Amino acid sequence: MSDSFESEMAQLRADVAAQSSVIASATAAFRGIAAQLVTAEAAAKNAGATDAQIAGVATLRQGLEANTSALASAVPANTASVPSLPAAPAPSLPAAPAPSLPAAPATASESTTPVPPASATPASAVAVTPAQG
Repeated sequence: MSDSFESEMAQLRADVAAQSSVIASATAAFRGIAAQLVTAEAAAKNAGATDAQIAGVATLRQGLEANTSALASAVPANTASVPSLPAAPAPSLPAAPAPSLPAAPATASESTTPVPPASATPASAVAVTPAQG
C-alpha cells in the first residue's frame, strides 16, 4: 500500500475517533439536561404546580430524551467497522500448453517404454561449458 493511502486511513481513523468523542459528549450533555428537567418538574410539583402547568416542560424533556436516544443509537448503528482490505488477487499466469503425448504403440512388438515429453531434456544431453574469466 502506498504511504499516501496509509496517511489518508490514519487521518480518517482520527476523524472518526474525534467525532465519536464529540457525539459521546453531546449525548452526555443532553442526558444531563433531561435529568435537570426531571428535577425541575419534581420541584415544581412539590411546590404545588399542576400537571397542566408543567406539561410543556414535560413535553420538552420527553422530546429531548427521544432525540438523545436517537443520537446515541444512530452513531453505533451507522458506524461501520473499519473493513480490512481484501487480499490482492494472485496474478494470473498464462496457461502453459499441454505437453504432447506420444501415440500409444499399435502392436505388442513396439516399445512399451514411456517416452518423455518433447520439452524434457535428459541430463546426459546437457553440455556444461566452463566459465571463462
